[in-house]
Amino acid sequence: MAEESAIRLAKLNKIKQAKLNPYPAKAKRTNTCQEMLADFAKLKGREISLVGRIYAIRSHGGSTFVQVQDGTARIQAYLRRDILGEDKYKSFSSLDMGDFVQLTGKLFTTKKGEKTLEVSDYSLLTKSLKPLPEKWHGLKDVEERFRKRYLDLAVNPEVRKRFELRSAMIEKIRQILITKGYMEVDTPILQTIYGGGFAKPFKTHHNALDIPLYLRISDELYLKRLIVGGFEKVFEFCKDFRNEGIDLSHNPEFTLLEIMTAYQNYEFSMDLVEEIYLQTAQEVLGGTEIEYQGQKINLERPWKRLTMVESIKEYTGADFTIGDSCDQVREKALKLGLDKEELAMFQTTGEMIAYIFEEKVEEKLIQPTIIYNYPVETSPLAKKCADDPRFVERFEHFIIGSEAGNHYSELNDPVDLRQRFVEEKKKEQSGFDEAHQTDEEFIEAIEHGMPPVTGIGIGIDRMAMLFTNTNSIKEVILFPTMKPKGDDGHRLTSTADRNKTLLTKSQKMAKVNLSLTRDDAFALLKEHLKDEKNILHSRETEVIMRALAKKLGEDEELWAVTGLLHDLDWEETQDKPAEHGKVTADILRAQKFPEVGINAIQAHSYEYNKVIERQTKLDHAVACAESITGLIFASALVHPDKKLANVKAKSLKKKMKDKSFAAKVSREMIGECDQLGLSLDEFIELSLKAMQEISDELGL
Repeated sequence: MAEESAIRLAKLNKIKQAKLNPYPAKAKRTNTCQEMLADFAKLKGREISLVGRIYAIRSHGGSTFVQVQDGTARIQAYLRRDILGEDKYKSFSSLDMGDFVQLTGKLFTTKKGEKTLEVSDYSLLTKSLKPLPEKWHGLKDVEERFRKRYLDLAVNPEVRKRFELRSAMIEKIRQILITKGYMEVDTPILQTIYGGGFAKPFKTHHNALDIPLYLRISDELYLKRLIVGGFEKVFEFCKDFRNEGIDLSHNPEFTLLEIMTAYQNYEFSMDLVEEIYLQTAQEVLGGTEIEYQGQKINLERPWKRLTMVESIKEYTGADFTIGDSCDQVREKALKLGLDKEELAMFQTTGEMIAYIFEEKVEEKLIQPTIIYNYPVETSPLAKKCADDPRFVERFEHFIIGSEAGNHYSELNDPVDLRQRFVEEKKKEQSGFDEAHQTDEEFIEAIEHGMPPVTGIGIGIDRMAMLFTNTNSIKEVILFPTMKPKGDDGHRLTSTADRNKTLLTKSQKMAKVNLSLTRDDAFALLKEHLKDEKNILHSRETEVIMRALAKKLGEDEELWAVTGLLHDLDWEETQDKPAEHGKVTADILRAQKFPEVGINAIQAHSYEYNKVIERQTKLDHAVACAESITGLIFASALVHPDKKLANVKAKSLKKKMKDKSFAAKVSREMIGECDQLGLSLDEFIELSLKAMQEISDELGL
């Protein structure tokens, strides 16, 4: 690559020395490549000009064939020495594949029957200094394709077609809605209060106003304000942002179609969702049958519709009703093979029924299916069913065994709404960081009166995945969110700092001389911590840190003692979180404890003390180890026999996803195990095993 670039740079200098401009501001084009191919007979014999990128060059003595592609198609061009002249023809050797050119000439057909432009003149539009990958084989790495989407688009026509289809899909949906009298609107992306969903937001700061702002997680509350203002049909293709995990179906930045319709309920929305899918497929795919990952999907209306309770009975044979007691529902669920430990987490029949549906029914909903009437416990902001307030007027549509949209009749009772915000506030205070925020301005708007409204939310990215037969959301987002290559994800102050950080992450830390033995450290711990729960938490962190060090080949004593002492000042600073870690640093410096361990202890509470950002492996290890102890401990407590030995890694993985379980446990800090080169599965299994080895000491 470096040698190729050097050759191209030399050609560029040669072009400049000849007083030619390798980067002109504009070009002349009379026709696109597609027009030349489609209207060949009409254009044949006329002088025409095309522009595009060179994709292939084949020279044979005094003639050269090139393949040129613009934004519409690819066509062959033919250059001859006797037509261009010796100097002009020779100068073409300064051009390479990947360069942009303007070609002028006349169309003809070769002996092989290929439509071709015979070139009478050419000019260079852009000299490229790096070559394109050699077709698809030069860009096989999936991560590289996403990072360098411009190359992916340039060399892979299927990728280009995929995004053209996505664009056509969005345009067709827009036409459907506008034809029905809906108005497209724009609502704020930067919001002073985030709402409209359960999610953790991205936070920023406005300097002039000196206030915190959030990237929206939904535009729902602003669309409802427009309904209050008198608009009856509104929609928005909105960019939403959620500071959460990344997987095959989730990206932190995504596109959501939100639709609000006044004077209708969720039954109207069911029809509209079906119509949107059907008409869009007919327009952009030419039919209503889609092949997705080997499955034939038929979008013809009407779709199958079942209540959640009906769906469980149809797909499992078991009859569950809200009227059953918790024990009755749990007993039936156990007969279906569901996990006893998981079922023990739920306190209401509604929560258990929703769980049974997710575990036993959802993956079976291959053809388009609408599941409606959800238990009220799972849908706090949807309007209750008039004939049975144990359920709400909410539905989700499922395709290929996965939820593809969430919709419901909107709550417009301001008294009920305020009370539900109060309940959400209680969740937030208990540590649930995805609770709905209390939006007083929104409540005030509803108090002025909002008519009956039904709302639709369709994930455009997931719909595009279905329509383009792709199993990763990154394949349908032009520039998906990626961690910078070779970057630890932190904003460092200098190149030296960056290099230092990368070094500490990629190399093992040299062993250090501890000023404290492990027994000395434990004695020091007991001097400063009196609550047995805090001492046990320190022990839990210690054993996980030792296990991590052993697996990673690091200094076991340094890592274990650092973990043991990470909360040394907790009982002194728990009411002064900004001091947490700072007091420990002073104590340990007096003991001549290694600075690398002191830094890791301060870094684990960076969110509070703002002293040292986590950079080294040891920093991240303390953060994820002390965080996961809470998840494991809580899982043992809800286990039917309260035995840590019987807690399974599989169960912990599920609880990681349930943000309401052990809500104060930071999933983000647990996720920092990836900075150690460990997958979440590996880290969970290692940590669980380490704590199980001291289960008797923990009383579990």
